[in-house]
Amino acid sequence: MAKKKLKEKGVKKKWFTVMAPSDYGELEVGETPAFESKEILGRKIEISFKELGGGIKNQYQKVLLKIIKVQGDTAQTEAEKYKILNSYLQRISRRAKERILTSKVYNTKDDQKIRIKTFILLNNRVKRAIRTALLKEAESIITSYVKNNNVSIMFTQQAIKTLALGLKKDLKTIYSNTIVISKIEKE
Repeated sequence: MAKKKLKEKGVKKKWFTVMAPSDYGELEVGETPAFESKEILGRKIEISFKELGGGIKNQYQKVLLKIIKVQGDTAQTEAEKYKILNSYLQRISRRAKERILTSKVYNTKDDQKIRIKTFILLNNRVKRAIRTALLKEAESIITSYVKNNNVSIMFTQQAIKTLALGLKKDLKTIYSNTIVISKIEKE
């Protein structure tokens, strides 16, 4: 079987500058090499919120950016996935006696589907009735919040923080808790 010739001899790869979405301030997040601009469409770059101007406090939060458009030597991206490092989740849930994990697909304001995974951490063991009440209330709060926001806004640090604090405040009436939104991804 003959090998496919990649490019003519002597042709060098060009470097394309990758820019963050407008929700993150259109910062330069890196560079990527390619022979042609259409080769980099669909490439993904994982970057921490620390590098997007969030400070060292947010280095455990990562966002996956996907290249969607190339203009000249600059590539535009969109957020595809948000996650928290497993080491942080283990550290924060070490003292919790009860861990409740929720994972559900929600529809956004612009009719796109996203999956949100949350950890509800409790300091003591609880009965099933309390656990069920926490899950139902959390699901209704997340559903109403996601229905009122676009998918691009849902991947910003401010939206994630607002959702987590709102959940904690509303679920505190049922049982004291700690809320961690561990993952948001497009379906």
